[in-house]
Amino acid sequence: VLVRAVIGLLVVGPLLYRRRIAPWRTRHLRLHLTRAVTGGAGVTIGFYAFTVIPLATATAINFTMPLFVTILAVVVLHETVGWRRWTATAAGFLGVIVMVRPGSTSFDPAALLVLVQALCIAFSVSVVKSFPAQESQLSMLFFTFISSGLISVWPAIAAWHPPDLRIALLLLGVAAAGISAQACVLRAYRLGEASYIAPLSY
Repeated sequence: VLVRAVIGLLVVGPLLYRRRIAPWRTRHLRLHLTRAVTGGAGVTIGFYAFTVIPLATATAINFTMPLFVTILAVVVLHETVGWRRWTATAAGFLGVIVMVRPGSTSFDPAALLVLVQALCIAFSVSVVKSFPAQESQLSMLFFTFISSGLISVWPAIAAWHPPDLRIALLLLGVAAAGISAQACVLRAYRLGEASYIAPLSY
């Protein structure tokens, strides 16, 4: 998480400088901090969850995020959600229940961590819709990487050891994929309705 945040800042920093954007001078600092903290917490929880439960299980539970986004789109953003979107969201959620089988003896309570992650990410992407159109997406990325970096810096330092070439390349790959995904998600939720975009995650 820390490497992802540092590389993200190295990518975003020069772009902010070239466009003469100072993120800390925004009039929407509270929104930025709310989105960044929930998003940063969600990413950190998600990375940790992948180390304690099977990847397939974590991925399945993470698919509850579209349900949370759809609910928040109605309650917070006051979007109108028709029966088609509710049906798509409900069908995906039923798929999650089938895969996870929460009542079975094989259910791992640690899987609840991913549920918290999904809720954090859902809240974070919902906040995106509250920004005015002129607010810079680069500023949003800046605060995202600052937040996740601050959340992860002390645990990362405590557990740090020099990576070999293979691990270094994997870290770069995770960072590149994460930065690209974050930029795409932000752009998508700025352009479209949250309740329409969320079920596409399935």
